Amino acid sequence: MIDTCITKEMFNSGQKIIGLLLLLGCLWLNWTDAAIATFAPSPDAPVVEYLQYSVPTAEQAFFVAQEEAIWGQFNAQFPGFDGKEIWQDPSHPERLIVVVHWQSRGQMQSVPKAEIHATNQAFEQALGKTYPLTIQEFYELSPVPAEALNN
Repeated sequence: MIDTCITKEMFNSGQKIIGLLLLLGCLWLNWTDAAIATFAPSPDAPVVEYLQYSVPTAEQAFFVAQEEAIWGQFNAQFPGFDGKEIWQDPSHPERLIVVVHWQSRGQMQSVPKAEIHATNQAFEQALGKTYPLTIQEFYELSPVPAEALNN
């Protein structure tokens, strides 16, 4: 805890700034641990998968068609798949963003990894090349508290 991070000797020896920085670091570590424990992923919470690809604009129609035909069909066979959207970033037209909705983290994670790998290989083969996946993130969703909506 804090008393194990900073000793009285640090302050008595004139190292107040270093001691203060260590105190702030210890506080941050303790708060970070608490935040991680508080916000543990829930297997029942809805999840959004966010994928960002770099695809030249001239090749995007073909990419989207293959994405829909291969990944759309693949995902649709699993319980909990709740749809998908494909967007173009207007400030960077070569960026395609795929947003995949799942009813729960548990349902998303129940999709067999070997099947995901095989589907990705089929997707790349259909495209004839690999497009850079620049971002892959997962967001757990929770409803906005009623109090926030009433303000």
